[in-house]
Amino acid sequence: MDEDSNTQAVKKAKAQHLLRQLQLRLQYAKLKVDRGWQKQQINEVENLYFRQQKDVAVVSPPPGSDTSLPDPVDSWLNLDS
Repeated sequence: MDEDSNTQAVKKAKAQHLLRQLQLRLQYAKLKVDRGWQKQQINEVENLYFRQQKDVAVVSPPPGSDTSLPDPVDSWLNLDS
């Protein structure tokens, strides 16, 4: 039974990873539409986002805080403020 539970855990982890990837790609697609960048490839939008994040001063989060990447759409929209 341990092998079955390990197999299930691996499948669940892979599914969660795929879900996160798809959610992020969907956020980039929304960013393209919101910014009128339909002619840009999704990879170009990703690169622009990561370049923008690299240019922003990085501050270490406090211990125990969420260390996930910010929503790319929210990050770009905050640049206009």
